[in-house]
Amino acid sequence: LRAIPPSQKANYERALRHAPDVAAHESAPLQFVRVCDANHWKAAERICHYWNLRVRYFGTDRALRPLRLRGGALGDEEYLCLQAGYPCFLPRTREGKQVVLVDRTKWLPANSIEARVRSIFYIAHIASCDENAQKD
Repeated sequence: LRAIPPSQKANYERALRHAPDVAAHESAPLQFVRVCDANHWKAAERICHYWNLRVRYFGTDRALRPLRLRGGALGDEEYLCLQAGYPCFLPRTREGKQVVLVDRTKWLPANSIEARVRSIFYIAHIASCDENAQKD
């Protein structure tokens, strides 16, 4: 991480300072190392990119809360998106791969684009916690 420019790692470092449990649990370095085929440099860049996206979509304060439906980074609007089935998990493939469906017909007109994006981010985060998804 030391070699990454400060502007690219500022959000990750902020998370480590202000929400160390969230940063450790929701951006565990080993997950990123697996995804990057043990390339530690790419894994470090990817962690920083994850936190930059998280802050971009959730804002500085909400990004530091745990990604959960109640009492965390997600609010009522995201909960309604997910409850409506936008986006959703489909049954796993025969090979055990997780499939995510983003069906625009499930959009609720009352939901903002931002809430939809946060809902997709949440589902992608949940899917990324699957160790099988980290290896392929």
